[in-house]
Amino acid sequence: MNTTMTVVAAIAGALFAPRGFVQRRVSARLRTDLGSPVARTVARAASEIARRRLVDHVPAVLRGLKTWSTRRDPEAAVVCLFLLDALVVTDAVVPAAALRPLLRGVTATAAFVLLARAPRVNELDLFASFKRRPADGRRRDLRWVAEGNLMCTLRTPGFAAILLRDLAWSLTIEVVDAGAAAGPVAPAGALPTVAVGSWLGGREGFPPLPAWSLLPAHRGSQLLAPGELGVACRRDLVTATARCEVGGLEAADALRAAWLGRLADGPPLPAARVRRVVFTGEAAFVAEVERHRSELLADRRRALAALRAAGALTLAEVVAANRPVAVVLRDLRARAAGPLPPFTAS
Repeated sequence: MNTTMTVVAAIAGALFAPRGFVQRRVSARLRTDLGSPVARTVARAASEIARRRLVDHVPAVLRGLKTWSTRRDPEAAVVCLFLLDALVVTDAVVPAAALRPLLRGVTATAAFVLLARAPRVNELDLFASFKRRPADGRRRDLRWVAEGNLMCTLRTPGFAAILLRDLAWSLTIEVVDAGAAAGPVAPAGALPTVAVGSWLGGREGFPPLPAWSLLPAHRGSQLLAPGELGVACRRDLVTATARCEVGGLEAADALRAAWLGRLADGPPLPAARVRRVVFTGEAAFVAEVERHRSELLADRRRALAALRAAGALTLAEVVAANRPVAVVLRDLRARAAGPLPPFTAS
């Protein structure tokens, strides 16, 4: 048989081979490729598994992830990104131990999506990550928001105490002249978010890179962690440099207060309050500031009691939450009327 006839016979055999035989050949090739030491070969196999949603290949992908997550190959992180993407797309349940070393760098968001999709199983890991964030600073990323949303839904023991530990208790008094409106100051409104993230670029010889992002939830998005500020995930395939959004939150205290309210089955906890006071004299001014401070303390006592009754706080955690309230005076009077009298909380 000459070469032409051999090629024709091979093509005919492929065309008329039973479908199951072809599928077995493809599966065997993909499993072989997943075990390859060549980064591009593994990446292409994982990309094909994701594209075709081949659920039966999940065990082989997990084995590949275990291998490449410990390799020192310069392309190891990119290979792990492709493997994680295949696991996300096939709705795989991945042990937290396999994801922990990948929750950073280019693999961070894809690994987190897998962790967050099984919150009950991964509750301890999610809570540990949430607790590790520094208490100072008011800006947080959307991974922190997603973790908090999930902890709030699960009512994780200790979650309320962490929120109270990091919550700033304050009363801001805006002092105005007679004739100006007094009383509460309108809240800022919706929780503001900002776009932050990292850049991910295509790699020569690799398939398009799966870029996973976290973003505020909207209609039609892949909801990952519902809540006061829902968090969704998005998958993009990129060949050129693209931005992987993680998202950021500027008003972290407002979200902490909202979570505490949900845990207590009530409104947001009144941690930070702004009131406007008309200055009519020193004695009246001091009495008015003290009245607002006392109201805030009373509201806090009721909120802590509700959290205790809901099982979200222990008695020791309630005691620890009774910290002093900072009183901040902002003099907005138009005319120079001398310094404001000092206010000492009683």
